Amino acid sequence: MGDDLDDGLLLDEHLIAQSDDEQAPAVPDAVDATTQKKRKRREHAKTQRRKKAAVRQEQSEAALTVAQQPSDIQADFLRTTQRKAFPKLSDLELQETGVPAACMAETYTFERERTLEHMPAFVRQFFPLPDTLSSECGAPHVLVVAGNAQRAADIARVLRVLLPNPKTTHVGKLFARHFKVEEQDAWLCAHVAPLCVGTPHRLQSLMERGSLRLEHTQALVIDYTWRDAKQRTVLETPETCTALLTLLGQRAVRDALQRPRRPCRVALY
Repeated sequence: MGDDLDDGLLLDEHLIAQSDDEQAPAVPDAVDATTQKKRKRREHAKTQRRKKAAVRQEQSEAALTVAQQPSDIQADFLRTTQRKAFPKLSDLELQETGVPAACMAETYTFERERTLEHMPAFVRQFFPLPDTLSSECGAPHVLVVAGNAQRAADIARVLRVLLPNPKTTHVGKLFARHFKVEEQDAWLCAHVAPLCVGTPHRLQSLMERGSLRLEHTQALVIDYTWRDAKQRTVLETPETCTALLTLLGQRAVRDALQRPRRPCRVALY
């Protein structure tokens, strides 16, 4: 009886081997499928990176193109940007706070690349400091609007070469990093700064306080072709764009642009 039971439980060794052979390919197939998925993900990631790089290049070229255009095209660009940033404003409100073409400086004849090191040449060509500077404190001849504090500091550094006398005149650095608004308020009230550089929020705060005055300002230069780490211009970063457009609509800026004699002009660099 025991032999009969054993005979019933014995399995054909050939069948066992055959069964194993049939299941073996399942493992390589699974590995191949996983490898193929990883390869597709890598290819997709490369494609996305190429697309982003192409978009950044296109945006960079577009920014440079706008900065090099005549004033009417630049004014249209600012108006379009303003409408996107403030969709609830009426046409009348947009007109009252926008910058008309007549208030834009014609700078398309500047032949150098619009980089940091060439900004002094840009200012010297279009908005040269007068031989006799105003001795009033907090009243710059040229005001530059930058995208962030670090960029503002870099611009202030390169513009120092334009100062007629660095001992008695200064480049105002008007941004929030390391400086309280009260400190800059006091500094402007005590120093002659024919050139000032700052960020939109801080410039607006100082204008509202009255320490930054535009009675003698001939140019409000927007550092437009510079891009941040995410490849955005000052008019593409939402918070900076809103602050800059709000700054352009400030009463002090509007009055400077509409002065009967030697009015201020907006320039895209």
